[in-house]
Amino acid sequence: MFAQISSVDIMVYALSFLSLVIGAIFLQKGIVTLVNKEKVEELQEKLNETQMKNLKKKHKEEEKELREAQKTSEEIEDIKKQIKEVEKDIKPVLKEATKPEPKKEVTKEPKDDLSSKTVVQLKELAKEKGLTGYSSMTKAELIDVLKK
Repeated sequence: MFAQISSVDIMVYALSFLSLVIGAIFLQKGIVTLVNKEKVEELQEKLNETQMKNLKKKHKEEEKELREAQKTSEEIEDIKKQIKEVEKDIKPVLKEATKPEPKKEVTKEPKDDLSSKTVVQLKELAKEKGLTGYSSMTKAELIDVLKK
């Protein structure tokens, strides 16, 4: 029923089978490597796409911040212009306000003339000199106080 096989034939068959098994193993390893390489490339593409999306989003946010900063800068410039205009308007007023008031000349009346003045005039003199309590004084009292 079975034909006789020589030991050399068995060795040839065994080596052939072994070669096929080793080839299959290497083929499987090669296929696994290719599949893994493709997965790595796909993941790399997804990562690149995600990074690009993030960069675009960040770029849009930075552009928005830049526009807001420019708007703020323009507002600051407008405020500076308004301040300069107000300063121009205020300068004459400040100049006038800081001018020293002319000193009032206090003329000293000769003491002999005090008796020739009326009580009202004497009270005005007392007021100009910064005296107090003169409103209830008599003419003689006012003359005495004013002479001092």
